[in-house]
Amino acid sequence: MGVVTNENINFNPKLYLLLVSLALLQVSFALASTQSLPESDSDELVELTWVYNGIRSVIGTAGFEAANREGSPPEFIHAYAGTYGILCYWSIISYDETLDTYTQTWCSLPRESVDIVRIIHEDLARFNLDKIVIVYSSTLVEVYDRQTRTLEYTFHTQKEEPTDAVMEDINDDGVPELIICWKSQVAVYDLTTGAELQNYSATAGIMCTGQMDDDPGIEVAVCRPFSGRSSIIDLTTGQTEWSYNNSMGDKIRSADIDGDGKDEVIGLHHSNSIA
Repeated sequence: MGVVTNENINFNPKLYLLLVSLALLQVSFALASTQSLPESDSDELVELTWVYNGIRSVIGTAGFEAANREGSPPEFIHAYAGTYGILCYWSIISYDETLDTYTQTWCSLPRESVDIVRIIHEDLARFNLDKIVIVYSSTLVEVYDRQTRTLEYTFHTQKEEPTDAVMEDINDDGVPELIICWKSQVAVYDLTTGAELQNYSATAGIMCTGQMDDDPGIEVAVCRPFSGRSSIIDLTTGQTEWSYNNSMGDKIRSADIDGDGKDEVIGLHHSNSIA
């Protein structure tokens, strides 16, 4: 093994800035965890109770999901998309009663030549399906049993480089379908057979689903972060019910926030605003 000297180190300014930013971020977390909170009887204060970090342990860039376990603390399922020279992987963080803390209890092998776009569990748990679905940047989709961590089956979509994925029961049969979007397309897949059920043209990048109008069907809101059109598509009829000549946000979610029985779309913008 050669000796590392100043002469044989190739300085990478982007890597240097990244390392400095990560160091400052870790220092900020350390300072935040040691600062005392003001005394208050309010339940609104959030207390930092646990921190998980380590080298090569980037968390949640392709999804961070909670899995409830009866009689036990929940476990957390996360996926790292795969950037900065680190291969993509996914792992499970569970509560260790012996150590009295959360720790990583399972980790997949790193995958080469592909990134993870989205890992999904909570959308399946709503339908009592204890599975994990992983959508890759290729056409590959994997379905795992959550408890055993074993791969049950795979199927392929029709197009590479998807940008987002969610699951929703759009035909009211009790089994959610897999909805995937690309930059200019949205498609619906049968989770059991892998068959493509629907395909729509739309300016997309990120999305969320919900009951956004008066009819019983499920809608999907799609937009391209930072710029581009936004639209809401009825997943039963395929019709575009609403469109907007700008992005709804860098991240979007749906919820009925005014109690009218219809979901609103909440957008988080990079300009430090929520709409």
